[in-house]
Amino acid sequence: MSKDKPIVIFAFSGGNALGPFVAGAFEGLTKAGIKPDIVCGTSTGAICALLVAGNPPDRRLPALHRFWTQVSTGDGPFLVPSRGPARLAANRFALLQARLLGRPGLYRPMGAPKADEWPIPALYDLSPLARTLEDLADFDYLGRGPRLTVHCTDIQTGEEVIFDSAAGKIKPEHIVASCSLMPDFPPRQVDGRWLADGGFVANLPLRMAWQAPPGSTLFAIDLFTLPDWPYMSPDALVGLGQDLFFSTQSRHAVEALRRERPDIRLHTITHRRRDEDIAQHSFEFSAHSVAARWQQGLHAAETLVQSLAPAG
Repeated sequence: MSKDKPIVIFAFSGGNALGPFVAGAFEGLTKAGIKPDIVCGTSTGAICALLVAGNPPDRRLPALHRFWTQVSTGDGPFLVPSRGPARLAANRFALLQARLLGRPGLYRPMGAPKADEWPIPALYDLSPLARTLEDLADFDYLGRGPRLTVHCTDIQTGEEVIFDSAAGKIKPEHIVASCSLMPDFPPRQVDGRWLADGGFVANLPLRMAWQAPPGSTLFAIDLFTLPDWPYMSPDALVGLGQDLFFSTQSRHAVEALRRERPDIRLHTITHRRRDEDIAQHSFEFSAHSVAARWQQGLHAAETLVQSLAPAG
């Protein structure tokens, strides 16, 4: 990283099925001609970051579209409206599918652990993700495009572990480790360390911004926010717990960066719940919700860009 020249950083947070919002926001920023020098990602944000940094510019959006189309699930033969009780029922059915069957190209129900895997069974196996990433990203291209950082957590020390394409080769196992949110997904052993989802330490990965030269710009795309109250449903506590943990963590991180690095231009683009979102929305992969989140991210980025344009 240059010590003097300002840079542009994109930071993509984790959020599992909320990730299309990141893809849409990326589309909106790039359409405005904003190009990142560094792309940082945690969990599903690491997947999106890889598909950006691991492809030439003309292949980035197609790769993102292919990934989110592959992992989504349709409504079957039924014509379901975009709002109302039928949509909520369809979204809950999509959640049930994702929980019971997994998602193609992303994860599957866990079998017995292999000899080199975490010995205690988790719910799901992320092995399909590694193969998908090899198909959609060119790992040899890393280093020719934006610098990529992938953020994980060392489960034995609680430390943030960052894999940096400027410091070494990034492989599919690094992305999979960043997505390993316990207890749903087991930790992964990488380079002798047991690693899990980076969201336990920094769901919104801002570490590179602390090191950025004065005058640099950060676009932080965050996937969690607290829902409006009252918010009650049978599965509310599960969804609310994630929203509370990750959104509070990110808010404190953003506030600290604004306070300590006022010489950085920091812009946040935050996902907001929609009326048709169910409580466990981060495991709801319906094609309707995937498309809606993408458009939501695109609109939020376009709105931000318009606000940054000089008057007149």
